[in-house]
Amino acid sequence: MFYIFVSNAPVWVWPLLLGLLVLGLRQTLTQQMGWARVTVLPLALVGLSVYGTLSVAARHPAALLLWAVWRWPLPPWCCAAPCPPAPAMTWHYSASPCRAAQSPWR
Repeated sequence: MFYIFVSNAPVWVWPLLLGLLVLGLRQTLTQQMGWARVTVLPLALVGLSVYGTLSVAARHPAALLLWAVWRWPLPPWCCAAPCPPAPAMTWHYSASPCRAAQSPWR
């Protein structure tokens, strides 16, 4: 079975595999990186995320406002009692103001 897989693989797969192995092994070495290299990619991804959110919600500003309010952190005085634990990945409805209890999926 393995022989059939290897013999039917296209030729370009093997240089790609070798390149990925080299890149993976380079990640095991200690590296020093400048602040620009460390921050550019996360900032670009945040920008793309904001762009995607705004482009989808541009026709529905109320939905964008509700999303922003929903994501905003609540002050600590809102949760007088700790949020009750719920089983993982079960539907759970709670009227508690705690953020953990407001999500229907856990």
